Amino acid sequence: MTSTATIPQRIINRYDGHEHGALLIALGGMHGNEPAGVKAIETVFEMLAQEPSKNSNFRFKGRFLGLRGNLSALHAHCRQIEKDLNRQFTTQNIHRLKKLTRNGVKI
Repeated sequence: MTSTATIPQRIINRYDGHEHGALLIALGGMHGNEPAGVKAIETVFEMLAQEPSKNSNFRFKGRFLGLRGNLSALHAHCRQIEKDLNRQFTTQNIHRLKKLTRNGVKI
């Protein structure tokens, strides 16, 4: 059976405050079988959309950006497609990245 569902978009939503401030990035769904983070981020955006009408003193400074992590795995409702992302934080990989940054490579 072939799924007709489309792969979700990376950006969940974005909320811009009226004043300059920090950028907060929330990332959910690093593993496709763990959709709770994406749902939580969606709930925050729903609350942010309603808050100004409920609270006249509401002020938001900066920008909030919600992102989905592993799009293919989320679409397939499975933990991973090729690699378990949690298993990529090895001492060897961390040293390799540190070496790259010391050599001027931007990551």
